[in-house]
Amino acid sequence: MTDRPADRLPDSPSDSPPAQGPAPIAPESEPAPDWVTDPPRSSPPAGMPKPAKGPLVMVETAFLASAASLMWLINLYFPPGPLLRILFPVPIALVYLRWNARAAWMATLVSGLLLGILIGPPRSLLFVIP
Repeated sequence: MTDRPADRLPDSPSDSPPAQGPAPIAPESEPAPDWVTDPPRSSPPAGMPKPAKGPLVMVETAFLASAASLMWLINLYFPPGPLLRILFPVPIALVYLRWNARAAWMATLVSGLLLGILIGPPRSLLFVIP
């Protein structure tokens, strides 16, 4: 048998014939969309807080305030011991860490008002002022 070029496989990529793929796409002359060319918006200065996102702050604050109130109510009627008392400040702390001090104070106030309606003002003061 003779070794003809058509009968053998190429040993290296340089021996293979050039690939016949599609032609490269030429760049279009259309302008880029606005989102590509717009400069990034500036953020607030370092000392200023981030702008609040209205409804999201209110909903998360209300949800976590109700969670704190529910934990207090469970502990009032079914006390599991000191385990649940450790977790009382967690929802309010999450509001503070997620948003700001104003939202945390609002969550505390809403929790106190909710507990004032459900268990009476004297006991609800124990939530706000331990």
